[in-house]
Amino acid sequence: MSGERSASQGKIEANHRNALRSTGPKTQQGKERSRANALKHGLCGEVVITRGDYREDLDGYTQLVADLRDYFRPVGAPEDVQVEQIARCYWRRMRAAQYESGAIQRQADAARSSEEQKRVLTLVDGLDLEQSSLGIAQLIEDLDEIRDEMQGDVLSAVSRKWLMNYFPGTFSFPDKVPATLADGQRGAAVSEKEWQLWLQQVAAERARLLRRKKGVAKVERVKLEAKLRCSALPDYGDLTTLLRYEAANERQLDRALAQLERLQARRRADGGAREARGEPGACG
Repeated sequence: MSGERSASQGKIEANHRNALRSTGPKTQQGKERSRANALKHGLCGEVVITRGDYREDLDGYTQLVADLRDYFRPVGAPEDVQVEQIARCYWRRMRAAQYESGAIQRQADAARSSEEQKRVLTLVDGLDLEQSSLGIAQLIEDLDEIRDEMQGDVLSAVSRKWLMNYFPGTFSFPDKVPATLADGQRGAAVSEKEWQLWLQQVAAERARLLRRKKGVAKVERVKLEAKLRCSALPDYGDLTTLLRYEAANERQLDRALAQLERLQARRRADGGAREARGEPGACG
């Protein structure tokens, strides 16, 4: 008995491999005939999704059924129904692969969105802007506006306060500024040398931020790539669902292959018995 079970299992596995290699009808006439045959028992609608956002290729499924019929060559309704069951199982394999791909892509999108949200929160929550490339880009943009302002001999009180808040170790202005500077205008009270020094400090901070932005952006890319690599497998919930679905489908496939093998073996045995007795219809 153990030898018979091993042989049967080997036959099932061979059927798995051979069915996937089946090329089906070669001529257009044969393909059209096979496609029509795939609807023989009206079971296609039970497995192929043809409505809604997720739609599958009905022609692809009917061609799969035709290819499997061409390979297994079922005789009679019982064998044909088993071939259709085998086709449904192979189709569900494809669907499981698409589910896995979608789950992985969803995780990758979530990881990318999470990292982007962190950079945005740096601006919204008033965190240290130099901790994200987006925050540094904002600082550089603000410095560019102040530089343009100063090139027109203007430095507003808002700009002075901003410079001292973000770069306290670089910028310092007198507590009592000249009246003209208090109004935002440089005026004669601020020397050219002092004004140019402020401009140089703005340029130096901008250059420093550009260098830092490159380093921070690199770190962000490394973190994102690590998260994306960790998204290469479905999460526990998706994986559990997928494994259960695949396990149930494989059990159905094994049963259908085994049942088809038994039906065909019985038919051939009956045909051989009839042939031995010289009865008509012995060949099956």
